[in-house]
Amino acid sequence: MEIISNRDNSLSDPKADVSVLHQPYIVLCEKIKGSEEHYHIDLVYQCKIINEETSELCHNPRESLDIKFFGLEDLEDIKLFPNFRKLVEKILKQNNP
Repeated sequence: MEIISNRDNSLSDPKADVSVLHQPYIVLCEKIKGSEEHYHIDLVYQCKIINEETSELCHNPRESLDIKFFGLEDLEDIKLFPNFRKLVEKILKQNNP
C-alpha cells in the first residue's frame, strides 16, 4: 500500500530526526455516545495498491473484522455509518469517473 498525500519531503531533516508526515485525506471528529460520552478524532488516509498482481491483504484479526477490498458496486451491501458511506462513495467516484 502507498498513502496518497501531498507531503513536502524537502522539510524533512534526517540530522535532526524530523520527518514530514502524510496529510490525511480528511479529519473527522465524532461523538461517541455511552455512559461516558467522548470524542474520537479520525484521520482518514487515501491509499492505493502498489502492485495489484503481487499484493495480498494482511491484517491483525485482533484489530479488525471482515477487512476486504471493495468497489463502488459493492458499497450498497456494506454496513456503514451514513457520513462514512458518503465519504467512501465520494472517493470511489473520484477515482472511477
